Amino acid sequence: LDYGIIGAGSPLVDVKFEDPVTGWDPKNYNPNQELGIIPARQAVASSQNLSVGRLYISILDRRPATYLEKMGFSKLQPEDYENQSTVLGGLAIGASVEENTNAYATFANNGQFIDAYMIERIEDLDGNIIYEHTVEPEKVFAPETAYMMTDMLRDVMKQGGTATLAKSQLKFSSDFAAKSGTTEEHKDVWLVGYNPNISVGVWMGYEKQRTLYAFNNRYQHPSNRVNRLWANYLNA
Repeated sequence: LDYGIIGAGSPLVDVKFEDPVTGWDPKNYNPNQELGIIPARQAVASSQNLSVGRLYISILDRRPATYLEKMGFSKLQPEDYENQSTVLGGLAIGASVEENTNAYATFANNGQFIDAYMIERIEDLDGNIIYEHTVEPEKVFAPETAYMMTDMLRDVMKQGGTATLAKSQLKFSSDFAAKSGTTEEHKDVWLVGYNPNISVGVWMGYEKQRTLYAFNNRYQHPSNRVNRLWANYLNA
C-alpha cells in the first residue's frame, strides 16, 4: 500500500507456487486451499499466505522489513531483510507481544510510531510535575496508507474474517481493526486489535515450544481460545 503497488481492492493470486531460486513454497492455513484471484482486502481478512507471499516476492528488492525496523522490532537479523518468510512473520528470532502491539498501534496513530512507555507523569503532593514523558512520534507510513490498512483490518472482525469470534464476545459496541496469527502446528497464536483509543495484543504459547492443539480439548481450538482471551481483556 505504501509503495503504491496495490490498493485494498487490487487482485492477488492465491495459487500454490515454488520460488525457483530459493525453493520457498508456502501453504495457506488449509494446506490444500487455493482461492484463485482474490482482492487484497480478502487476503488480509482470511490470512491467505499464498497471495501475500507472491506479492512480497515482487517487492523484496525494496527491503520492506525496514518498516519493521522503524516500528521498534529490536531483534531483526540481516536475513530478515532477505527471507521471503518474513512476510508471514517468520523472523529469525521473533517479536515480543509489546513490539507486535506497538507496531499495530502505528496504524491507529495515522502511520506514526510511538514507542510504548510505562509512566506518563509524576507529581508531588502539591501537584508540581516532577517528571512527564515526552512522546517522540516517528513517521513510518503515509496517513493514507494507515487509513487503508485499518479499513482492510476491520474486515478481520467481520463475517469471513479470522477474528469474528472475538468481536462476537465483546460486551460493548466499538469499531476495531485486528489481525490474528498462527504458527505451524499451533505452537503460537496471536491476536492484536486496535481502535483510535486503545491497542491490545495477546499471545498464547509455551516457553519451550509445543503445540497448543489437542483433540477433544474442552478449551477449544487455539484460534478460538486466543479470540476469547482478547475479548475477555477488552471486556474487563
